Amino acid sequence: MEVYTEESCTTNEENLVQVYIEIEQFSNIKYEYNKQTNELEIDRILIQPYIYPYAYGFILNTLAEDGDELDILIISESTFKNDMCYKVYIIGALDMEDEKGRDQKVLCVFDDDYDKIKDISDLSDGIKENIHSFFANYKKEVPGKWSTVAEFMNKTEAVSLYNKSKIS
Repeated sequence: MEVYTEESCTTNEENLVQVYIEIEQFSNIKYEYNKQTNELEIDRILIQPYIYPYAYGFILNTLAEDGDELDILIISESTFKNDMCYKVYIIGALDMEDEKGRDQKVLCVFDDDYDKIKDISDLSDGIKENIHSFFANYKKEVPGKWSTVAEFMNKTEAVSLYNKSKIS
């Protein structure tokens, strides 16, 4: 993984952020980035029928309430490789909790989609239901793990969440 400095991640728009992808869309392999080895490692294999509905990772230079980086999901039908960094726009978030505490998922889109998807309200009910259902259920059969999904947050709330989690 290329090392990114604070300067290289700086953007002019408050909702444009640099993200690192751990898990590719439609994967059932839960990878985690190991900061000690600077490599992706398999955390677990999700049981069927659970697969990540979109590419999943985190926003660089953040610290969320659960002690990890702020998680992201990139809403796109395109395929993006894991172990790569991309710039995306925040459009909202999913407020949820798991065994580690509050664990919001920031929803993002690429520049190509941002002209038509600027806020969570621009997503179809089907996309939101798919995301909600996945995160409400993907840990059900994992001993010692659980998740509870609350509600979606709009772009303003999600950007505020991001700003509170930024570290320098």
